[in-house]
Amino acid sequence: MLRRGLLIGILILGALLISRKAVFWTAGSFALSAYRADARSAFTVDNVDEATNRSNLLAMSVRFMPESDSAWREYARFAMHYADHENEGLKQSIIAQLTGKPENGDGDASGATRRATLLDLAAKAFQQSVKANRLDSHAMFWGSVARLNWSKEIGHTASPDLINEAYAQMKNALELDPWQPSRFFTAGRLAFYDGRMDEALIFFQHAVDQRMEYFHDVAELLYFSSAGLDALKTLAARDWKLQQQLYLYLLGRWRFAEANDAWLNYRRLAGLPLAPEESQLVSNGSFQNKIGEMFHGWMIQKVSGVSALVKKENSLSFLDLTMNDGPANYFHVHQDVPLKPGARYQLKAKVMGTGFREGTRIGIEAIHPMSPGLFSAGDYCVVTSHSLNQSEKDCRNHFAWLSVNFTVPETLPLLRIRLRRHAEDGETNSGKGTVRLTGVSLSLLEPDPPEELLE
Repeated sequence: MLRRGLLIGILILGALLISRKAVFWTAGSFALSAYRADARSAFTVDNVDEATNRSNLLAMSVRFMPESDSAWREYARFAMHYADHENEGLKQSIIAQLTGKPENGDGDASGATRRATLLDLAAKAFQQSVKANRLDSHAMFWGSVARLNWSKEIGHTASPDLINEAYAQMKNALELDPWQPSRFFTAGRLAFYDGRMDEALIFFQHAVDQRMEYFHDVAELLYFSSAGLDALKTLAARDWKLQQQLYLYLLGRWRFAEANDAWLNYRRLAGLPLAPEESQLVSNGSFQNKIGEMFHGWMIQKVSGVSALVKKENSLSFLDLTMNDGPANYFHVHQDVPLKPGARYQLKAKVMGTGFREGTRIGIEAIHPMSPGLFSAGDYCVVTSHSLNQSEKDCRNHFAWLSVNFTVPETLPLLRIRLRRHAEDGETNSGKGTVRLTGVSLSLLEPDPPEELLE
């Protein structure tokens, strides 16, 4: 009888505890839902009362649901986000609500102290989320980021073991969910600033492998450091597409000698000839070959409303560029060619235009790779059904040969060959039509004889 009574008592007590936990979870869920509803309208608020209310809701959610990974994750994201807020009074109010210790004697604390406090709260909250859900790679990764940023904030007092542990956790998170290029880039940036270059390069490699656009971000980060620029070259050394990106980036920085090295490496890795015959410097001038999505030797930028397609008719290969929409006077097709400074060359190409409005001019030109205002030489034809004077060429629905002779500036080791649609004076809308291009060539000419021999 006694045992039966004891059992009934235990069951009643268990039911009361379960009921109490259910009440707590209900209250916590209500607080978390209320916070999320506010955050959906605007994640960042500058009003102290609103921020205080949201802090209180998050504190309630983790207090009533200490085993909820989602509650701890929202708490951590909130603390980490506001660590960088400019309003120190707002940050102090948030800290007071999240910790349940109003002011806590820190009313005169420095901004650095408040930022460190919020980062510490974020790191610990992310850790609680991981404790509740071992597969929460988001919390695992951003918790390590918060801890590393916190260690920078407190300076030399941070334990090296704690920093190493944070990097180990970051790597575990990336192994758990490896398809996150933005996280790899963030990890690489932190490692770079911490002087962990080998780790940074591994992180950056994963980022650019998944999204080539991150190469420019990596380059911007590393460029102004001599060690970083060497690391950038190392990163690009393994792939022709990365070498091409490195070439374009260095060219944009006017680092012509290093850009030329990257250009040669790009061609070597892509299987392109390193030194074309001097009588034919343009590679693949008739578009017979492709490498993946690249037209062997050419760079064609992907632009909305402009499509590029190689076609063949009667053994003749050519590039069709069709413009359907978008304001663009240049067809985003070019090839950079190393030339002899001071030497004379002839640029030739066959061009046809169809579907353009009457009088549209289409040309081929050699320009300075940074700006045609620094150097430009070219020839053009007119898409027209009317008769032209002898100096102009008609290319409406049939090929016209374009040709121009020029002398390379003494200080320039390369020029950009590009196709161009010439805008009319005052024209703002784009032209619609198709340009057909083939037979692009660049030949070295004999220098002009001295003037005294011409007399």
